Amino acid sequence: MLSDTFGETGKSILQTAPIPEMILNISSKKLLKIVSVASRGRLKQDFVEKLQSAAKSSFGIKLTTKACAFELKQLVNTIIFLEEQIDELNLEIKAIYCVLDEYLTTVPGIGEVLAPIILAEIGDIKNFSEPSKLVAFAGIDPTLNQSGQSNGGNGRISKRGSPYLRYALYTAAFAAISKNNHFRDYYNRKKAEGKHHYVALAGVQRKIVQIIWAVLTEQRPYRLH
Repeated sequence: MLSDTFGETGKSILQTAPIPEMILNISSKKLLKIVSVASRGRLKQDFVEKLQSAAKSSFGIKLTTKACAFELKQLVNTIIFLEEQIDELNLEIKAIYCVLDEYLTTVPGIGEVLAPIILAEIGDIKNFSEPSKLVAFAGIDPTLNQSGQSNGGNGRISKRGSPYLRYALYTAAFAAISKNNHFRDYYNRKKAEGKHHYVALAGVQRKIVQIIWAVLTEQRPYRLH
């Protein structure tokens, strides 16, 4: 997000004066007002002076033109517009998700961002009669060798099915082992057994899938027994 990169103050300045020359053409009083409003009074005159000083010594001041400034301003406004659209879309996704489900966020590692992704990729949980089928759909089931035996010990997963669901589960597994003692202990046990990091993490992902299947099938929040 533009505001995450430059902050609200930087965003306001980019909208008003996208090139150093334009910053220097703004009076100190007006620039101070822009900075003060955008920063909610946190930034004062000393910041304005530093900004003007940086603009004076900027390499770009001799190379940019009015056309370039206009294009930059349009790009900044386009980015801001798209960010506003993303914010609106996220609110709509959250509202729809709350109608369809309210239990996935009780699963360790799954928050408000991952829950809608997981639910959208799974669809109707009734399509999966058992957790292993959901594991296979996510592509985190162990690969098979030519004899039909599992290659789970080497850490390779099939990577069939939905890559978006697999990514969401991978992210959830990282969050789970960092914030949840149950999953952290499971991960550490696998590591102590000599398992590779990715093998242990894949095991965490499969445990999360089993919980997801139970939560969605039984329509209840997750409880650690």
